[in-house]
Amino acid sequence: MSLHAPIISLRHLAHNISVLKQTLVNHCIEKNVPVFPGCVNASDMTRAVNAGLKVLKFFPAEQSGGVAFLKALALVLPLNFMLTGGVNTKNLKDLIEGEKRDEITAICKDAVKTMLGFELRHIGVNCPNEVAAMKTSRAFSTVFGMARKVENSSIFAGTVIECMKAP
Repeated sequence: MSLHAPIISLRHLAHNISVLKQTLVNHCIEKNVPVFPGCVNASDMTRAVNAGLKVLKFFPAEQSGGVAFLKALALVLPLNFMLTGGVNTKNLKDLIEGEKRDEITAICKDAVKTMLGFELRHIGVNCPNEVAAMKTSRAFSTVFGMARKVENSSIFAGTVIECMKAP
């Protein structure tokens, strides 16, 4: 056995993974499925732009140059990025650069709703009693930022989630 055999196998494997990744991205684009492939260098990013992608995952962000790297490429690559890997409280300030927290939160919530691409019409939750219905509706209201409305037999969180006071 040659010492070069494992290296050739690893290179072959890396090539096959790259081809598989590109095939998957192309399939998602063709089917209009949101896809955010990871990238780490300008070559990956250029291929993504050529494929028509607008958003990429930059991983590992901090170890790959972080915000400074992306700023350098921003002039030539019309992309938006999700930074993952190494994002922490120490460098978060650089990432948001003076933006307002409430505005960022609102944008993120809107992005999640858009990415999910569906809406719920009604969710019924059977609670054992009125106290449990109040507690359950309060939890949904808090998590999703919905107003609560108490009715005769149920408590609504927003207009979608109905917590029944009795099964």
